[in-house]
Amino acid sequence: MPDPITPAAAPMTPAPAAATKPAAAKQTVDAPVAATVKTFTVASGRTVHGDGDPVGPGGSIDLDPAEGRRLQNLGFLLNDNGDVLVDEKAGPAIIQGAEITES
Repeated sequence: MPDPITPAAAPMTPAPAAATKPAAAKQTVDAPVAATVKTFTVASGRTVHGDGDPVGPGGSIDLDPAEGRRLQNLGFLLNDNGDVLVDEKAGPAIIQGAEITES
């Protein structure tokens, strides 16, 4: 008769193999992520103030592309063809009918 205090020995079965996780890819923090910038040219008669000193007409300035397009639409920067884009409705008010005479 089996001993009531000691349980019967169960047959030894190997434990299931633990699932192995693939090694995590090592991320490097050495190289900073460069912000996307584009070089623009300031239009004639305009000055653009960036992070540094003011940039005058014909000067180059590095800006975020969205900010560059906004300033192009306002006439502060040249487009890729070297033209000034100005939305007539967004431009400054112009006095119509002024007449200049020499005396």
